[in-house]
Amino acid sequence: ISTLFNKARSAAVVGCLLFFAGYIIYIGVNSGTTVSRGSAIAASIHPAAAFCFAAVSFQQYEDSQIGITSFTWTTRGDTVPISFQDTLNMLFVDIFIYAALAWYSSQTFPSEYGTQKPWYFPFMPSYWSFVFGFLYPSLPSYKKIHSDGDVELASSNNSNAVEEVSQALRDQV
Repeated sequence: ISTLFNKARSAAVVGCLLFFAGYIIYIGVNSGTTVSRGSAIAASIHPAAAFCFAAVSFQQYEDSQIGITSFTWTTRGDTVPISFQDTLNMLFVDIFIYAALAWYSSQTFPSEYGTQKPWYFPFMPSYWSFVFGFLYPSLPSYKKIHSDGDVELASSNNSNAVEEVSQALRDQV
């Protein structure tokens, strides 16, 4: 959220509102008489709603004095259509979804520091070449000028592409 705003206070207020929107999503999905598993999973894309489903599932098992164990975490409760394992899985999915959104928005939205990339930057080979440290397929050639005036084209992979040190510079040392 902070990449969308210039002021921290605005980002904090909107972030809080979005967090409480997840709780409203949970109330809206859970207000019906029967909640389908698919609608509960879809609502769990918002981490606050997923956490609410997990808390209710956890509370049901603790109230019945069974607790969540390796045997009970895959079973569905009476009022919650998804298991505790489903809610944890959705929370892990949420981590990757929101991390990808944060990465993308920090690259594309203008900021005070750095430059913004175009919206299609993940599809550019040059971006991934830079990220993984690969060299571009065609690097420019450099000219090597000898002391006698000869000009030679040298590739950037050639260690001889360094200019020779003149005698005047050597004498200064």
